[in-house]
Amino acid sequence: MIYSENRFDSANRSGEYLKYVKYEPENKTEDKLPLFIYVHGAGGRGDDLSVIKTVAPMSVIAAGREVNAVCVAPQCHADTWFELFDVLLEFIDNMRCGENIDQSRVYISGASDHGSWVPAFESEELWTWIFEQRRED
Repeated sequence: MIYSENRFDSANRSGEYLKYVKYEPENKTEDKLPLFIYVHGAGGRGDDLSVIKTVAPMSVIAAGREVNAVCVAPQCHADTWFELFDVLLEFIDNMRCGENIDQSRVYISGASDHGSWVPAFESEELWTWIFEQRRED
């Protein structure tokens, strides 16, 4: 299995959670790895994590490319649009504090107009690099 499917339960907001996919390389070349976080656009909402696995950049890994980084992609619920950004930020902080994460190399990307910007600007000091993926019509 390329990705593991997981659930993050908020410690700060009772009953709130995020489902997410996580990739860890089988043949890691370092003790501490970079963390790559992908935040989906509106089309990624729901309870079907396979949707998250098929969008770039996560699809590159699904296609078999080995990446020397831990990659995570949370999914918000179908009836929301990350209204609970504090839960998303709590999730990100939890991922950053993993024992095999190099906290000086944390990257975030997102789709659509706001996927990565809100968490990015709420806590700019967390990021090594912020980049947004957006389709121009």
